[in-house]
Amino acid sequence: MTRLSDSPELEDLVLRRVLTSPPDDFVRARLLLAKQLVRLLTGAALVLVASTPPKPVDLDAAMTMDEVNGAIRRGELATGEPVALRAIGTAMLLRALEERTSPAGTRALAIFGQN
Repeated sequence: MTRLSDSPELEDLVLRRVLTSPPDDFVRARLLLAKQLVRLLTGAALVLVASTPPKPVDLDAAMTMDEVNGAIRRGELATGEPVALRAIGTAMLLRALEERTSPAGTRALAIFGQN
């Protein structure tokens, strides 16, 4: 599945259409941090909803979103079931952490902190 957030070309096209000027580094940093925050909060909400009572999350054992999608396609996880929701939420938390600790995430925080 292709998502707008995973396609730099489409993301750039949308930014150029929405903004009155080409996006600068600050706008791109804000967008990256906003996407991280959405992943973090959505992931946390899914994990909380899927676990009663809430259980600790082990990001070292977490599946990626591609792995979760594959497990759903193979019938190993059922869409809407608590186990699948927890797997999706954990994958989102993992992605938020990976993006935050990536060079792009570190740079975005530095740019955002300067303005």
